[in-house]
Amino acid sequence: MLVFIGVISGAAAFSSARKRYYGAMMFGVAIPLFELVNNKINSLVNVLGTAGQNTVQLAEAGYASGFAILAQGAMTTAILYASILHLIIDHKWLRVAIFFFVSTLLSFIGLIHAQELAINPNPEISLSYLGLAFLFLIVGILCNQKKKNSKIKK
Repeated sequence: MLVFIGVISGAAAFSSARKRYYGAMMFGVAIPLFELVNNKINSLVNVLGTAGQNTVQLAEAGYASGFAILAQGAMTTAILYASILHLIIDHKWLRVAIFFFVSTLLSFIGLIHAQELAINPNPEISLSYLGLAFLFLIVGILCNQKKKNSKIKK
């Protein structure tokens, strides 16, 4: 029943959205699928034997550790990433920066990309989000200045 409801709501969302947002929507749908794949692989690892030994074997086989990172807080991450992509498509740079600052805070307290709530469980990810926030803040400021300068010249 839940699958049916998900398919119907997904079809309704795609039929009412502009085509230029399809990529952002698909990316938002893909992240919970990463969580599903990660959970299935972890279940298989637990069934087959000790998690530590099999995790090393999975890493050697090329299992991406990014699945595990994206799987933690997947729904929140999906909403954030889809929103960020939507705003990038619309060139709303300052809003993108705000979403990356929010992502920094959520990552810093462990709501996304962490096994449990903790202070800065993945500092690389928090710093990445912070760097992207500053990057898009600079882009937004420069674009706003360019718009103001072009209005003055007219």
